Amino acid sequence: MAPGRAGPAERLSSAEELRHQGLHENVPYSWLYSTPIYLVVAAVVAVGTAVLMAREGPSKATGARICALTGVALVLGGLAAVSS
Repeated sequence: MAPGRAGPAERLSSAEELRHQGLHENVPYSWLYSTPIYLVVAAVVAVGTAVLMAREGPSKATGARICALTGVALVLGGLAAVSS
């Protein structure tokens, strides 16, 4: 093999390395996604959305409340993750 040229095995390991390195650099809030608090945030959003839809049905007001719930849950989850 010519100097400076990688074989298939070396190219694969380099590609895997770049993919793993780039995962956390290209994904916003990737540090939050890898914490247990994110699971709690997702559960709060899912249950809150289900409760709001069951009580109020689909409407603009319900959509606004779901957006507010999601925003508050994400902010509180982020604060909890940073403070821990």
